[in-house]
Amino acid sequence: MAESKLFTKTAAGLGQVEYLLTNLYIPLAEVEREIPWPKGERFENDAEHSFSLAIIGASLGEKYGLNPSKIALYASFHDIHEHISGDTSLLDDEGRQTKKQREAEAIKTLEVNFQSTPLVATALKAYESQIDEESRFVYALDKLLATMMVVQDGGRIWKKHGLTFEDYAQKFGESQRLKIAAHPLVLGWYEELWKKIEARKDELFVPSDVELKKPTVVGVVGIEPTTKRL
Repeated sequence: MAESKLFTKTAAGLGQVEYLLTNLYIPLAEVEREIPWPKGERFENDAEHSFSLAIIGASLGEKYGLNPSKIALYASFHDIHEHISGDTSLLDDEGRQTKKQREAEAIKTLEVNFQSTPLVATALKAYESQIDEESRFVYALDKLLATMMVVQDGGRIWKKHGLTFEDYAQKFGESQRLKIAAHPLVLGWYEELWKKIEARKDELFVPSDVELKKPTVVGVVGIEPTTKRL
């Protein structure tokens, strides 16, 4: 992570605002997820994803008796390390093998680079501890929203990978369900979503009787993901 030319991680006053803007927020917004923006020509980025998780999570959490402030905090920081480690797509088998190691190293880097604003690392670690209901709610909702974004986009990324409904169900369906089971309320929503996916499988996936060569690099309508893992 490059430091601001004007300010450093030990800056005070306006300098600390500049440091967080240029070394935390802007880099986070430059991390592209392998989630196409619905009906658009680009990918969702980590800043947009975190914001959607925070506002949707806090709104729904408060409705069901959870602490909306905790939910908003966890959601805002849950992927904050990805401007260092990079995002790892569910469809990226190779990246998933090194995900835990890269993210653990990224958290250590956060602790060093944001010593004057320790919340950056402590909020992330509190979320990852999964010790309270709010953190588990955010964890489950995170997985649900990612799937819903693909459905909103008509399954373009699944079709780009040449996935049939049967492929997806076998490789990801149950594993995603087990993760989302971290919170029973979100699990119920996932069961509803799964029924919708199954009902729309001919639209969201490639036909079962058609064999497509799965691409090694996936783009959306002529664009390619630009963020690389560090």
